[in-house]
Amino acid sequence: MNKRLLIVFAIIGIGVIALMQILNHEKPRSILSFSNCELPCWNNITPGVTTILNAKKIMESEQFVRESDFFEYEQTIIFFVPLDDLGIYEANGSISSNENKVTTISIAGRTLGSTVDEIFENIGSPQYIISTYFGGGGITFVAFYPEHGVLFLLPYSAKEITAKTEINTLILFEPREYSYLIQNGNIPLGELKEKNIQELVYLWKGYGKINDLYPPK
Repeated sequence: MNKRLLIVFAIIGIGVIALMQILNHEKPRSILSFSNCELPCWNNITPGVTTILNAKKIMESEQFVRESDFFEYEQTIIFFVPLDDLGIYEANGSISSNENKVTTISIAGRTLGSTVDEIFENIGSPQYIISTYFGGGGITFVAFYPEHGVLFLLPYSAKEITAKTEINTLILFEPREYSYLIQNGNIPLGELKEKNIQELVYLWKGYGKINDLYPPK
């Protein structure tokens, strides 16, 4: 076998190994695993309690945060958290404030590595469900807990909700400010801000196919 052919086989072998590493790569780490406080607190930042400057210090001191930028004029923090070692999965988030206190923590990504049952283990099943058609296709499925200050979304492509369904957006807020935040569009629900939220609400009916239990309105 000549030298050139050996080089070709070596390159192919390296490519196969790299591909296998990606395919066998473990699932992304859950965004909830970076925190040990009870929702709606995340990473020791609690809406309605923590000041935006303290939140800034916390985010800038954490090694798991790839980047954290503070925008003083808007009193907002933008941050990025890798969820794996290869950089395939990453969560991006924002921390907003009003009168120096954090009002919302919003975290989103292709997946947050967190499953529905992780949320349920923390605070139980949601009080309400919003199900409506997404403008670009698919379904906007929102599970929210007004009394707990927690709201999560499933991917627009989700057809059902199960214990192991992964969420792709998590929004934490001060419970007593929920109505105010919705009315002022400070909770980023896209087109839902323009609709009458009450007309889209379902009570929680359990796991199953979204079109059967929570048909989009």
